[in-house]
Amino acid sequence: VKVCQRPVQVGSIKEDEYSGFFMGNAAFVDGKTIASDDDGGFWVNDTYVQPDSYIVGSDANIHLNPTPFNWNEAINKFCEAYGTLAPKALILWQVASLFSDTFFNIRGGRGFFPLMYVGGGYKSGKTTVTGFTQNFVGLGKVSQIDLENTTKPGLERTMKFYSSLPVWVDELRADGAYANYEGIFRDMYNRAGGIKATKAGGAQVRRMETNCTLLLSGQETSPDAALNERMIKINFSSADRPKETDAFKWITRNLDSMSYMTYDLLSRQKD
Repeated sequence: VKVCQRPVQVGSIKEDEYSGFFMGNAAFVDGKTIASDDDGGFWVNDTYVQPDSYIVGSDANIHLNPTPFNWNEAINKFCEAYGTLAPKALILWQVASLFSDTFFNIRGGRGFFPLMYVGGGYKSGKTTVTGFTQNFVGLGKVSQIDLENTTKPGLERTMKFYSSLPVWVDELRADGAYANYEGIFRDMYNRAGGIKATKAGGAQVRRMETNCTLLLSGQETSPDAALNERMIKINFSSADRPKETDAFKWITRNLDSMSYMTYDLLSRQKD
């Protein structure tokens, strides 16, 4: 009997019938790399896995570059272009997100994975570098969120959809809509997940499912001390960035190739 599964999820998926890391054009299962078919699905033994669309009317697939590319050179180009080692920390944190399940499962599921905060003043380049470095995990700006125009149910579904992948909340502010989400952000440090009542009423509740890691950026930091303690903080400044460099042009030419880093690491991972 052959079974078709349509998870509304990408990244790390663990089910009874199948388990692995599923992206748009490649799945990584039991040390093997499986290419998607023309319909965007994967055969895993007798189970056909076809990730469903997340954003209505769009292609949910997040494609990785399978063509060899020198990602160490790319990391060095980022550091050269921005005049600091901060891009290296940002890139390595995003790539570490791919393996965040390992961190969360430490001590019987009581582990944690730190949030990343990218700060900087006006025209510091923080938003550009954050979006560019997300290409290393195949996202670009796909997972970028503007909380001012996002509902809590929408955020919850986003945090569930991107599994062991970074979700990026841009333009963090110390007040406004962001203050309403600080509790959710704190819980993402250890995937605690909030408790909510069910629509059916009565005594039943459900736990909010969080699968992603959290990337924050902005000119301001949160006044919440507990949230700040859960962050790795890096900062960008226009004063550090060289006025003229070929490195930035090199980066823009090679953005589509950078996801080979994720393809390469996942293809060599052994369960």
